[in-house]
Amino acid sequence: MRMGELLGLKWPDIDWAGSTVRVKRQLQYVHGQGLILNQPKTTSSIRTVQLGPQTLRKLMDHRKKQEFETGLEFQPDGLVFLSKRGHPMGQKGLRMDFKKLLKRAGLAEIRFHDLRHTAASLMLSSGMPVIKVVRQLGHARASTTLDIYGHLIPGLEAESAAKLDELVTPIATELQLVNGDSAQVGQNSRI
Repeated sequence: MRMGELLGLKWPDIDWAGSTVRVKRQLQYVHGQGLILNQPKTTSSIRTVQLGPQTLRKLMDHRKKQEFETGLEFQPDGLVFLSKRGHPMGQKGLRMDFKKLLKRAGLAEIRFHDLRHTAASLMLSSGMPVIKVVRQLGHARASTTLDIYGHLIPGLEAESAAKLDELVTPIATELQLVNGDSAQVGQNSRI
């Protein structure tokens, strides 16, 4: 998910039984207005993302930790990601927290958005169908996903070369020529 989409998540957006999260808003800083909730980047960004059981457990742990850290009672309609004071977390705060986590883990500094690229790369390189990756990412067109990540699809070049070979390589047939000789001729050959 995009950073604004994550920050705009509310607890009711999570379907615990269905293991999904519904992306339908983003939290963004607007000059002169502060942090506001608005529509995602595109209409295709409004989507349902499937979650794994470990992710759901982490979200439940986060919910408990959030109550403890903020000292606030759980807000059933509240945002999933808040500052330690219980306010909406802006992108700047999330980036700072992310950098601290990377440093503490001894990892190289990367942009938060690189997590989205990593997720897309892992999905495609593991053989997940492109259309599913497009939907997970909320891209408007498959061409966007393929333009950015197409080079990561395993065996794509070898598979396409083999298919092209199969389609255009002539099938050899043997013809009897008038003088009694035989010749190998492909299906597209002229005699």
